[in-house]
Amino acid sequence: MMPQLNEWYKSAKREGWTLSAVSLDTDLGKLKNTADELAPDIPVYSDFEGWKGPAAVSYNVNATPALFVLDKNLTIIGKPNRLPNP
Repeated sequence: MMPQLNEWYKSAKREGWTLSAVSLDTDLGKLKNTADELAPDIPVYSDFEGWKGPAAVSYNVNATPALFVLDKNLTIIGKPNRLPNP
């Protein structure tokens, strides 16, 4: 899904959308390789704590990728299970 998300983002950002990825990787090298290969246009963040990190726990992530739509106040307003058409 990440390559498709990357393609969606390239067109959606022209319409004002912002996208960030939060990785559950615990290894910087693996994170960089995966991000560069699958979604080079999407900024990626990680606390390198994996499934037990605050992001995974706070957002109740139990599978990846997990998609969340946030408003300008960072409140979750949607949890889509597929990508919208840009």
